[in-house]
Amino acid sequence: MKNIVPLILAVVLGLAAVFAVKRLLTQREAPGEEKVEVVVAARDLPENTVLAETSFARKAVPRNAIPKKAVPWSQVRLLFKQKCQRNISSGDYLLWDDIGSAGGLSDIIGEGEWAVTVCFADSAIATILRPGDEIAIVASFGATISSDNKTIVVGNVASPQTKDEKKEITTVLFPRVRILSVIGTEDKRSLVLAMTPQQVQTVIAAQSVANLYPALRRPNDSSNLNRLETGMIDADAYNKMLKGVSNIEIPAVPDGMVK
Repeated sequence: MKNIVPLILAVVLGLAAVFAVKRLLTQREAPGEEKVEVVVAARDLPENTVLAETSFARKAVPRNAIPKKAVPWSQVRLLFKQKCQRNISSGDYLLWDDIGSAGGLSDIIGEGEWAVTVCFADSAIATILRPGDEIAIVASFGATISSDNKTIVVGNVASPQTKDEKKEITTVLFPRVRILSVIGTEDKRSLVLAMTPQQVQTVIAAQSVANLYPALRRPNDSSNLNRLETGMIDADAYNKMLKGVSNIEIPAVPDGMVK
């Protein structure tokens, strides 16, 4: 009988410990607690490993438990083609100090890319954009087309010929561009973009003759990457849209308001 008492006490204490641990974990991870997705290593990453899409996995973590320099999943693309500065085990958090991008903006520019600052006609959407987001750049500009359709002049023309046709055109300039940084004040922001040298020259020239607008894309979306497939909008497109559409008659008093 005396030998059974210690055994019973051990079982009771063990159950109490399990209950206490379970309660503690429940309190730490309350159902309503906000979670944030961060980047973790999908496999063991030795030092100097060149990071690729298969190097990463996402993990939802309570906001108050996230390490200070953990990389948000929304910025995972900034890690592509960078190198690990230390050995990282599978499942470990990726910290900004662990990768080359912690050294400066130039470290996150890809091979063959340049960084360029672009101002947009409406910078409101820039307030919600973050580094690593992908956008399309839409251009809206005026053009003067010669009567023989052989010459198109973009921008204002000092003295167009009588038979020249003037059009307002809206089209996609670049279907997918990566954001490196968002700069400026709350009411006027610009984007630092990673682009090829040819794209950099084009967008710099476009800023002087066109209004540019950013359109946020879904991450890793591979659709609509051919600019020619997105088409353009001009007065002819609006005229075609109106064909077959009848005018409506606006009543003197709207229905439901007559007593």
